[in-house]
Amino acid sequence: MENIANSPTFPMQEPPAAENIPVQAESDPSNLGVHGFPMAVNHTTVPVSAGDGPTDRQPPISSLEDLKGNVFSEAMDQYSCQFLHQKLQERRQEDVQMIFSEVKDCICKLMVHRLGSSVIQKLFEVCHEEQMNQLVSSVTANVSLLISESMKKFLDCLVTRKQISHMMAVFSYFTVPLVNNQFGSIVIGHCFRIFPAEETEPILKVIADGSSEIIVNESGSCLIQDLVSIGRLYTRERTANSCKNNVRCI
Repeated sequence: MENIANSPTFPMQEPPAAENIPVQAESDPSNLGVHGFPMAVNHTTVPVSAGDGPTDRQPPISSLEDLKGNVFSEAMDQYSCQFLHQKLQERRQEDVQMIFSEVKDCICKLMVHRLGSSVIQKLFEVCHEEQMNQLVSSVTANVSLLISESMKKFLDCLVTRKQISHMMAVFSYFTVPLVNNQFGSIVIGHCFRIFPAEETEPILKVIADGSSEIIVNESGSCLIQDLVSIGRLYTRERTANSCKNNVRCI
């Protein structure tokens, strides 16, 4: 694995406080995911302002130039966000760059916004390597984003080994509180689904070493059971045995 701590692209910052990750989120029976745990939804993070609902304003947007200088705020408007989504879908580099340049410094707010998240997730899909490099630095500066639904899409769109390695190093700082959080365990589980074993080793090591703290938590114990069942923890005999004896899944 690359030495990301000395990477000129992603300088390792002082990690934010792990206390910002709640150990357990409240359940919503209408939104149950794998193992009966709620999926990470954006309405759990940032309330939507009254101005995000339907409005009587328009004329219709005729071009991206109409939004120049206001892309960030317009990304949280129900009409404009659809237009921005469409422009990103077209993948014209000049349009992507304009949108990127106006939202890159506000990405954290958009990732957890009801409407803005759809725009930012589409932006992740069309960014080139250097743009994603900049977003990696922004995203990892805010620990609360690690349990957002948009984080899964962000992880899907990482394009280089250096980006993946940096994200895994950041996750390793907070693995235990993340695994013990209903939404966080979904994000951690997603890492194991989409990245090869060598990339997720830093997280796996923390899970194995902290198994006694994890298995007493419902979401944590279920994730360990899943890892044991697919063979990702089969070499950690102590952890596997502890999990089998203590796991309590829904």
